[in-house]
Amino acid sequence: MLTEKVDYDYYNIELFSSTTWQWREFQNIRLPLSVYPISDEAVTSGGSLYFLLSNDTILRFDIYSEEHILIIAHFTINDFKLYASRLIKFHGKFGYFSVSGEHLWAIWVF
Repeated sequence: MLTEKVDYDYYNIELFSSTTWQWREFQNIRLPLSVYPISDEAVTSGGSLYFLLSNDTILRFDIYSEEHILIIAHFTINDFKLYASRLIKFHGKFGYFSVSGEHLWAIWVF
């Protein structure tokens, strides 16, 4: 059985504390070479930073636990091509907004 070799890039997150006036660096957030942040904008909610990645996966970094997870974005029940997507804040909660198909908008609120 052949397996595909995947190469990875490693990203670092630096956080500044206004309490201690110090920077902290969190290393080795591993993403496949073909996956990268598509914007320098992040959405904050509930003590976490959310970044949209090029494959419509969402990177969540919790500033309290200092852990990260990847969230697979839910697509609509229809199998339409995704035209655009972005992270949003909806009534104070983190959300994912996408436009696909003909006149189909989807909002996923966490």
